[in-house]
Amino acid sequence: MRLSGTARMIQPRDDDWQAVSADFPDYAGSRQVSDVTVESVQTSCGMGVPFMPYQADRTEKELIPYFEALGEK
Repeated sequence: MRLSGTARMIQPRDDDWQAVSADFPDYAGSRQVSDVTVESVQTSCGMGVPFMPYQADRTEKELIPYFEALGEK
């Protein structure tokens, strides 16, 4: 799927960060939320995309511990 439009990046230092980030889990290392206005949606046959089997979710074992070890700053 291909989406076309305009986007605004909202970061933790922005005034509306608390409002837009409230809908998501509070992960260490959260950097931005994309506020996208979609103007066009296109689909594709997908024949050029290789099959990639799902192996595992790395969030709990790798991503979260990595950013927690870095600290808030």
